[in-house]
Amino acid sequence: MKAIAMTGLKKIEIIDVDTPQITDDEVLTKTLYTSISPGSYIQRFTGEDSRLTGGGVSYPFITGYLNVGEVVEVGKNVKKYKVGDILNVLCSVRQTSCALYNGTDAEYQAVNVNVPFVIKLTGDSRHSAFQ
Repeated sequence: MKAIAMTGLKKIEIIDVDTPQITDDEVLTKTLYTSISPGSYIQRFTGEDSRLTGGGVSYPFITGYLNVGEVVEVGKNVKKYKVGDILNVLCSVRQTSCALYNGTDAEYQAVNVNVPFVIKLTGDSRHSAFQ
């Protein structure tokens, strides 16, 4: 799959990474919309983020923490969501190639449905990534 990653200080690239395999308590979502945080992204891009001091970040890491995606696969323990549901996901994504951020700026997300901040959307979801 494709992902947006910071590959070094002041370097952003679209990279290829493996599509995550879900666990029994996760769903796989295909990204419809993702949002950009100008504050934290700029701090990381320029190296001004305090979490970068002391070697706290390794590259590459997939940026992003909020996403709207369509469920394309459901783990065997998941009863709350089904294929086709549209989810707004905040800070509950698991990406293996991400250092500090959880990687919602990617084509697919493995979403743990047992944590807060996963919301099933109804109606027009185009603006939900900015809530």
